[in-house]
Amino acid sequence: MPYRLDPSVPLPVTVAEVARSQVKALRADLKHPRRRGEVESVHDARKRAKKLRALTRLVRPALGDLYGASNEVFRDTARELSELRNSQVLVETLEALCVSTPVALGTPALSEARSEAVARHRQATERLAAADGPLARARRASAPAGEIIGQWDLPDDFAAVGAGFGNTYGRATEAFGRCLDERSAGAFHELRKRVKYHRYQLELLSSIGGGLIEPWADRLHDLTDLLGDDHDLWELVAVVRSDPDAFGGEEALDAIEVLAAGRSAQLRRSALALGSRLTAEDPDALVARLEKWWSAARRYGNATGPTRLADLGGGTS
Repeated sequence: MPYRLDPSVPLPVTVAEVARSQVKALRADLKHPRRRGEVESVHDARKRAKKLRALTRLVRPALGDLYGASNEVFRDTARELSELRNSQVLVETLEALCVSTPVALGTPALSEARSEAVARHRQATERLAAADGPLARARRASAPAGEIIGQWDLPDDFAAVGAGFGNTYGRATEAFGRCLDERSAGAFHELRKRVKYHRYQLELLSSIGGGLIEPWADRLHDLTDLLGDDHDLWELVAVVRSDPDAFGGEEALDAIEVLAAGRSAQLRRSALALGSRLTAEDPDALVARLEKWWSAARRYGNATGPTRLADLGGGTS
């Protein structure tokens, strides 16, 4: 089932259907990780857990006291799977950094750093399916999901999602402002998290836009990619700083810091240019616009049919 709310059915029904569909797919990823490979299955499971958190935040004002327990289930599920994903990103980020600067490929210290990163990823993969390893713990963490979703009691009104959407987008605009003021790794990482929730919530509402929301969400995806790459660079630096001898010593650390700083400056400049456009609208105005689109979708459908006389047949160009 698509990760998309259907305005033609009651809101509580479509929210529950999307939530249960994501939980079902999440459990399949956790139960049979070797069907598509551990790395891909864990990545997909973490993504589904984050999409469920975005959905939970979308209806947060209507959930009341149930929000905390609902969010905790999906947060803890994703957290249990973080080791493998982090170790994979460590390898990929180091390799990308070296490829972007060919002279670095011949540096023996960086070869040692890559070997250490690969070894850590291999160890994380081996721990994944242990009796009480990350997969088992994630399955336990996700076990209450169905029961909790069954307790959600939402009104059939756009307000049930409008307030949550506005809050999420508002926090994204605030995080962008902090990036302009601070330019710190922490500020950019916070922006990435807020923009990702905002993007997922736009995807949930994409059926009401008549094709207008998808390209908007795609640009938000571009922004989270830029911010994610920046975050991964500084996570790499932090890991190497914590144990430089294991990663080739001070020579490797110095090289990684210089390469990361140069690449980070490029990524942040692009992120600020794109983010300034994607966070420009007032939250209340954006929510009001989407509420009108929701009403229009309920009354007239999703505006995906022919838009020109020629498309109907018999027209002339």
